Amino acid sequence: MTKQSITFEDIITDRDGNASKAQFVALARELIGDGRRPDRVFRAMLSAAYETSIEHCEIEHYRFVVSAAADTADWKKQLEKIIDDELNEPQNKAFLKEIGLVD
Repeated sequence: MTKQSITFEDIITDRDGNASKAQFVALARELIGDGRRPDRVFRAMLSAAYETSIEHCEIEHYRFVVSAAADTADWKKQLEKIIDDELNEPQNKAFLKEIGLVD
């Protein structure tokens, strides 16, 4: 995997977290590419975020938990709509009927 150079300037001006996000995404892809189960990688990353945020500061941990809860609830609604739309595509409906999940 090619590692992208990140400079001090990237980190110090990373107001919206894009450099940090890019590093997390790269690490997740690398771990999954090494054969690790995606669900375990994602849970481990969330657990690490919780652990390090509480180690850093209780206030920051609280902000993170509140933000994560709101983001997760919002994304869950969006994801359910995406999945519903996909399930209703003709080829998927035919497959679901074939395997007996719908009439």
